Amino acid sequence: EIADDEINMNGIEPGHMTNDEEFSLLKTLSLFNEKIDQALKDLEPSAIARYLIDVCMAFNKFYNSHTILNAQENKKFRILLTSAVKYVLGNGLQIIGLKKTERV
Repeated sequence: EIADDEINMNGIEPGHMTNDEEFSLLKTLSLFNEKIDQALKDLEPSAIARYLIDVCMAFNKFYNSHTILNAQENKKFRILLTSAVKYVLGNGLQIIGLKKTERV
């Protein structure tokens, strides 16, 4: 497991994204700061919850379509992508006052 503060994207190239699910998930994750800023500006905390649902939906689509730990190629990229999901969900839940679960 990778700690939240250990997400290191060194050595990850754009070419590691080889499918639509990875690209869609990464694109959704990249909106985190923008969604938080907009929710603060609009005084709309439910926008953060809706964004976190979008992250979950994008991750679910990715996870159901691709292996992570047994991937022949892109294993490191997929582990880092999964860690980024954990980071975004954990911080997003904390912002709206919910505790994250460590295991499901």
